[in-house]
Amino acid sequence: MFFPIESNNHFTTKNTNLINDASKKFRDLQTLPFESICAGDQTLNCGNNGKCISLPNVSNQNQFLCVCDDGFTGPKCETAWDACLSSGPTSLCLNGGICTSTDTHPFYQCKCTVGFTGNNCELENNVCKTNNPCQNGGKCTYIGENLPILCTCLTGYTGDYCQITVEHGIGGAGILLHPGQIIMMWAFLIFVLATILYCTFSVVYDIIVQIRAKKKQKEKEDVEEDVSSPTNK
Repeated sequence: MFFPIESNNHFTTKNTNLINDASKKFRDLQTLPFESICAGDQTLNCGNNGKCISLPNVSNQNQFLCVCDDGFTGPKCETAWDACLSSGPTSLCLNGGICTSTDTHPFYQCKCTVGFTGNNCELENNVCKTNNPCQNGGKCTYIGENLPILCTCLTGYTGDYCQITVEHGIGGAGILLHPGQIIMMWAFLIFVLATILYCTFSVVYDIIVQIRAKKKQKEKEDVEEDVSSPTNK
């Protein structure tokens, strides 16, 4: 009975020594100095100005991590980052805006459609909707940013914003005419009337001339017939 007990104590002591020795070696392994893989030219590991950071592990194998500069991505910062594509099916530019990638922060630019503004075209910039300047029921048309709006006035109003009531016009058409325009209008009307009268007179005169010519021809024929008649002989 003594032998097994002695034997067990012997093996227990031996196993304990092995465990302690392994623990010491493991602690020594964790504190072993190593040469940084990021030493020297960092561009060998991380491209496009990426920053290399050494990461030691338990097996004492040097590993590294790349912290990419703005505008790049990938394990070694080898891929240019496209902000427009990174958003997936949802465009960064709202309300029909067109997204274009750039090299500077925020690495994209939106070209907004007419009537919208903002970094993401999120702001409505249509003055016709936000503050319609057309008066007296005029229809407002937004043309573009930094361009004047267009007011289509109702009958009886004029002006850039339909703010002027027509005081005189043509047949109540609501067309405002300035004195110079009135003179030109009457001159044109007189010219048209004179042309019509001239054409009418010319046609009537030609008809009268033709009638007289036929009448004289008829009289001449009658005279010749009387002269050649046997009774006159």
